[in-house]
Amino acid sequence: MRLKKLCTALSLAALLATPSLGLANTTAGDGETLTPPGEKAITQRVVLTLGSNEALLNDLPYQLEVPPEVVDGTTFLPVRFVAEKVLGVAVQWDSTTKEIELARDDVKVKLALETGQALVNDQEVELTSPPFVKEGRTLVPLRFLAENLDMQIHYNSEEKTITIIKTEEMPEPVNLPPVITSLGLQKGVLKIGEIPSYQYTYENEPGENIVAEEWSCQFTGDGRTMTGKPRAFFQPGQYILSLRIQDAAGKWSETSTTRFTVSDEILVSEMEFKFSHPVYGELYENIEDINFNHLRANNDTTFERTGPVLHMSNSPEVVTRPGILYQSEASGDFRFFYHHLNGSTERQYLYVIAENNGTEPVTLKTLKSGVGGPTTDYMNLGQTVAMRYMSSSSSSSVTIKPGEKIILNQGLRHLNKGEAVTGMQDYKADGTIIISVVMGPEKAPEPEPEPAQEHETEQPPAHTGTQDDSTTTTGDNQKKTPAVKEDNAVVTIQVNNSNNSTETSAEPAPDAVAKPGGNSALETGPGTGSEPDPAPDAGDTDEPAEKPVPVKTPEQILREKIDYLLSLPALPRHPQQIRGVFPDADCLVNIRANKGNMEKITLGKEDPGFDSWVEGLDPLTGETVKSFGNYGVVYRVAISSPGKTGVLLNPRGSVFKGAFQGFDGNVYKAPATNHFTGLKKAAVLGVLQAGQKAEFLYTPPSGSDTPLVIALIPEEFWANPAD
Repeated sequence: MRLKKLCTALSLAALLATPSLGLANTTAGDGETLTPPGEKAITQRVVLTLGSNEALLNDLPYQLEVPPEVVDGTTFLPVRFVAEKVLGVAVQWDSTTKEIELARDDVKVKLALETGQALVNDQEVELTSPPFVKEGRTLVPLRFLAENLDMQIHYNSEEKTITIIKTEEMPEPVNLPPVITSLGLQKGVLKIGEIPSYQYTYENEPGENIVAEEWSCQFTGDGRTMTGKPRAFFQPGQYILSLRIQDAAGKWSETSTTRFTVSDEILVSEMEFKFSHPVYGELYENIEDINFNHLRANNDTTFERTGPVLHMSNSPEVVTRPGILYQSEASGDFRFFYHHLNGSTERQYLYVIAENNGTEPVTLKTLKSGVGGPTTDYMNLGQTVAMRYMSSSSSSSVTIKPGEKIILNQGLRHLNKGEAVTGMQDYKADGTIIISVVMGPEKAPEPEPEPAQEHETEQPPAHTGTQDDSTTTTGDNQKKTPAVKEDNAVVTIQVNNSNNSTETSAEPAPDAVAKPGGNSALETGPGTGSEPDPAPDAGDTDEPAEKPVPVKTPEQILREKIDYLLSLPALPRHPQQIRGVFPDADCLVNIRANKGNMEKITLGKEDPGFDSWVEGLDPLTGETVKSFGNYGVVYRVAISSPGKTGVLLNPRGSVFKGAFQGFDGNVYKAPATNHFTGLKKAAVLGVLQAGQKAEFLYTPPSGSDTPLVIALIPEEFWANPAD
């Protein structure tokens, strides 16, 4: 069908280019152009002959009720035939008003037979000649139809024929999605451990490549789905293989499926297959149902605490109101780990603030950094941050001036309800700073306006010759007037009897404070001079003058926001979550594998003589706390083996989605696809050759459960690990 559409488009394009149609420079009569040509497709073609009832409609004969004719040099066409047969629109006739209406697309035409008036979209259009009725049919000037109804018309004066062509805009070529025409394996039944060959064919536009494939495979026995193309299958039963593909235009195909069977004949065991051809992070399904927690503990393992100080902010994890979540001094080499989510219905922002309260500048250098979010996919967030942290290297540095406060995570968008943010960063500071984590609004709230002061002037009492505390006398020729308080100053109004002039003098109120930079004890006006503002004239109102609102610079706004955030209350720690300062954030693990036994080493669990949870202090309360699960700790695990040994990572929590830096120095997901559920499955960490010593890095990911088991499987167990 796609090929047919393409051929059709080519045929129409060729037809438009044919000169015999006379679509260029179409003329009528003396050669005047009626319609310009356009890049359009032909949908109707009609040939009329003046004075003849015979017409051709798409090359087929058609009988007209009334023929076209020329009256006083103007060519007239039957309007109903043109509208219905050429344009495909209905003609509405109003017998009361004797008006004809027709519409095509966004053009509405109205013709009045009695007045000869024509309206196009309610705008009057002049007709060269009025329409008329002949044999019960209305005839309309050809020019009017051509100019207003988007028709191409060619007049052949020799043959006295009129060719009308209806055209429509050619649509853009339609890019259809690819179609998978076949899907399958090299055969319908595979053995356990046999390598499948995935095959498919498809149809798509010529020259347009397939740029993406989405494979998945579902085991019908338990309904579990594996993403990607499994390298082999180890569970006998029925499977459903699914695929959809994307082309270079971004179009996805429909999902195609097929079924195949895996027999119970074993070609190679899962463990032997995956250790013989190791892929870092690949899921080990554990068909043999090995209980990794029951393996013998390796007794040739040492744990050593070292590394930078760990600052951990994870409590409260769910933040329901603005407040300070963490605050502590930090200096030298330190690691900063935070994980919080917004538990309120309001948008909130998570701020990491560094302030320098010392007298010397402090340079803060970022050594490693992994930050992620905001998101509601907490497991993927933890995996992403761990991968970014382990893949990062020394980057930027910032110098914090004495007394300066800065936001370290500028640009982080707001957190909606339920969204979380995680960060894990290594820093080096050449002085002491205070580092804080605060959940708060985007802007500091505006301060409430101070209540307006009332200015009431008492009317002087009738002169009685007495004087009290509320009047002042300055001379024989002056009246006694009340003292009026005005903006922290006592203003005395004096009236001179000789000239009725009014004078004022201002004295500071007892509690007035001089403004910095002023020469007088008090400045009463908005200016900065040493003279007070003059008192209002006698005709002025008692309303105080409005002070101009100062315009704040971006730096002032930022400073006010940080000061507001740091003024918020410290939120209480949740007893099941972690907040604290912990020494020695790295753990060096040295393992020597032994021949003859499958063994385990447990990370992230308090185990006497082995791993332990880091102990520290909550900097906001001074309480002793433990880092359950050792989140924020980096494990540097070195393994040596006298014989060839496979290494697996087996999470022991309910759900897990993590990452590790492999023996080759690259960072991998664990598992490579999806996530772990339950305790049975594992991920391939690598294979040690006899006498080899290798190291991998691991840090517990936020959003996942710990601990985990490192399983050491000597080569002699690969073929039959369950024995």
